[in-house]
Amino acid sequence: MPCLLIGATDDWKAMRKWNRAKFSKRFGSSRFDVGSYNHTYMTYEQYLRYCDTNTDDSPLYIFEPQYATKFPKLLKEFSIPKYFTPEDMDLQSCMDDDPRPYYRWVLMGPVRSGTGIHQDPHMTSAWNALIQGHKRWCMFPPHIKGSIVKPKKGEPDSGIYWFHSVYPRLVDRADELGMIECVQGPGEIIFVPAGWWHVVLNLDFTISVTQNHVTDFNFERAFNSYKRSKPKKALIWHNSLPDAYKSRVEAPNPDDISSSSSSSYTYVSSSSSDDENSASDSGSGASASDSG
Repeated sequence: MPCLLIGATDDWKAMRKWNRAKFSKRFGSSRFDVGSYNHTYMTYEQYLRYCDTNTDDSPLYIFEPQYATKFPKLLKEFSIPKYFTPEDMDLQSCMDDDPRPYYRWVLMGPVRSGTGIHQDPHMTSAWNALIQGHKRWCMFPPHIKGSIVKPKKGEPDSGIYWFHSVYPRLVDRADELGMIECVQGPGEIIFVPAGWWHVVLNLDFTISVTQNHVTDFNFERAFNSYKRSKPKKALIWHNSLPDAYKSRVEAPNPDDISSSSSSSYTYVSSSSSDDENSASDSGSGASASDSG
């Protein structure tokens, strides 16, 4: 089940150092990904000016998957919550970052930005820690069909559109659909289990960090998802696994891989097939896993 964790970020340096003003001093001239993996970048100062002046229904959203390489000091300013450690809790940690698909992001966005309704990629679970601001979440269990919770064909897939137009169509069926909703505040962590539909709307300027992972709970489903869509990475992963896990899944046949492609990350938006895309907001203004 999804859950909201309180108190797990109390000792994080990020809670003191991650805000608009301090980020501006540290990273004002640095470029961040604002284009949902379409290679669209702004400097942080440019992005802040955009945030303060835009009138977009669903504003651009910083969804930076390479922060650990570009801004390595950030990694020292928070820690993976104890509920998701040690390393054997993340069965993808045996892979190097190079073959491993994007799995962690720093997120920043103004009011109205967010992610459309989606499931995180390859049956991964995710946690999202909010440093600044407030996020509105709505979640549905994995068995609920995408055709029920997604916008209709031709409708926008943004988070703000979902809450404005799709949410009113579903709220009276909340119990029937197993809908869970909440507002996440600073210092709180949302856990999104594998397969859960989720949509996120930023209620004010937010800064958060999110990470996707694979545990014993979702291992077979995650591996088989990789095997179908990213067989090269699945083979690398299989070769890196502890023996106890290798025996639980069948490795891809190397002879079947030669003609397949394997991009580093693929997001399937809320308008796509039901077995989609996070993570950890991971759509709309940003197309990734947010889980927020």
